[in-house]
Amino acid sequence: MTNGRRGGWAVAVDRPTAATVSPPRGANRGVDVSAIRYAPRLPEAAISEWIYFLHPPRDDFAATMTPEEQAVWGTHFERLQRLLADGVLVLAGPTLGRANTGIAVFEAPDEDAARRIMEEDPVIAGGFARGELRPFRVSLLRGRD
Repeated sequence: MTNGRRGGWAVAVDRPTAATVSPPRGANRGVDVSAIRYAPRLPEAAISEWIYFLHPPRDDFAATMTPEEQAVWGTHFERLQRLLADGVLVLAGPTLGRANTGIAVFEAPDEDAARRIMEEDPVIAGGFARGELRPFRVSLLRGRD
């Protein structure tokens, strides 16, 4: 009688009250799934993972930063390192090319907490980038069950 997640599905084992649907295609290859009932995750379920996008003020931002922008982005990076060390941050980095959109995937108990984490980012708080927060689900990650 356990609950867990598998590939974006809530999994109920030996729970007669769980709604049953077909598993995702190929989900049962080589695995005995006779005691597993798959139920889609409900949107109302607590979301613990979030992503925020950092939209810089111009194209080619990484190559054209002013000294003031470099200093604030350095503080931003140090903060991300602390969030990683504290077990909050899952991953972070910029996209490459002309549009240097940054992403940060992290865990927070609810949207208010997630929004605070994003809005306290020095580049967002200082007006050096625009933040965009979205709920996120890490379905597959190397080294993580």
